[in-house]
Amino acid sequence: MYGKDIVALATRYKHMSNLSSRISPHLHFTPHIAMWTVSLTSLVAGSSVALADLVGLPTLPFTTTTEDCYEILGTHNIVVDSRYANSTDTNGWTLIPPTLHDFAQTFKDDLAEVVGQRTTTALGDGCGIGSIYLTLGNVSSFVDAAGRWTSEAYLLNVTAESITITGASPLGVWWGTRSVLQQAVLNNGRLFVGTGADSPGWNTRGVFVCSYSLLSFLLHGNDPG
Repeated sequence: MYGKDIVALATRYKHMSNLSSRISPHLHFTPHIAMWTVSLTSLVAGSSVALADLVGLPTLPFTTTTEDCYEILGTHNIVVDSRYANSTDTNGWTLIPPTLHDFAQTFKDDLAEVVGQRTTTALGDGCGIGSIYLTLGNVSSFVDAAGRWTSEAYLLNVTAESITITGASPLGVWWGTRSVLQQAVLNNGRLFVGTGADSPGWNTRGVFVCSYSLLSFLLHGNDPG
C-alpha cells in the first residue's frame, strides 16, 4: 500500500463515513470488515484517559491521554534506529525483504506525495521534536488471534512533538507508517496524542476487497443521477 493507495482508500472511507453519519451519529463504517459497526468510546473513571479506535486500514485500538495532537506538517526528520537499520523480516513470505532503512525511504517519499511534507531520513537512537522514529521491539501484545507472535505487529506512540513506531519487525514498522499516513489524510494532517498496538488476527494481513467492492457498488447504484 503506497502513497496513491492511501489517498484513494482514505477518500473512499470519508465518503462511506459521511454516509454513515447521515444515517446515524452512532454508526461508523469500518471498511476493513466491510460492514456497519458501532464505534464505542469509553472513559476511564477518575482520569482523562479515553479508549477509542483510530479507524482506518487497519483500525487501531488507541488510548488518548490528552486532547493535543501531533501536526504531521511539523515533521522534519524520519529517524531510523541505527541498531536495526539493516534488519529485515525473516518470517514473512517476501524472498528479498526490505530493510528498516528501505521502509523509511519509502515512507519519506509517501509523506511528500500524500501530505506534501518533505523530510529527511537519518540514523539515530531516539526521536527529537518534529521527528518520526522507527525502531524494533518485543511487546507482549505482538500476537495474533491465536496468541502466536507475529512479525506484522507494531506499537504507535504519539506525543505533541514526535511519533515513535515500534515494530515487531521492519514489516511491522511498515504497517505502522501506513496507519500514520491514513490518519494524516483522514484528520487533516493531525494525529491524536496517545498510544496503541496493532496486530493482525491471522498470519498475513488482508482486506475483504470483494465484500467491500460489492457494498460500495450497491451504494453507488442508488446515487442520484
